[in-house]
Amino acid sequence: MGNNVGDLWNRLFEMSERIMDRDLTREALKDELAKMDGLYKASKSVIDLTNAVTRMRVTAKSEDIALPEMFTNMGFPSVDAPDRAPGAPAEVVQGKRPPLLPGKRAGA
Repeated sequence: MGNNVGDLWNRLFEMSERIMDRDLTREALKDELAKMDGLYKASKSVIDLTNAVTRMRVTAKSEDIALPEMFTNMGFPSVDAPDRAPGAPAEVVQGKRPPLLPGKRAGA
C-alpha cells in the first residue's frame, strides 16, 4: 500500500468489495471484517493526525508563529518548493516531499 490518500481510499474500497463476496465462509468473513476494522482504525488515525497538523500549520501562517520542529519536519528534511504555476501538481524533488501549502517555501 502506498502512502497517499488515494491509495488508502482504493484499499478501503477493495476490502469493502471482498466482504460482499457471497462465497466467503463465516470464518473468512470474520477475518476480512477484522482486517477492515484494523485498516479503518489506522486510516482514521492518519486522517485525524493530518487534519491536526494542517490546522496547526494554517494557524502558524495566519498568526505568524513558529511551530516546534516535530510539526514542521514530519521526518523529512525541509525542501524548497519547485517553481511551478499555481494549481500545478506538486512534484517530488529528489525523493523528498514538497511543502504542505502549494506555492510556499518549506520551513518559511
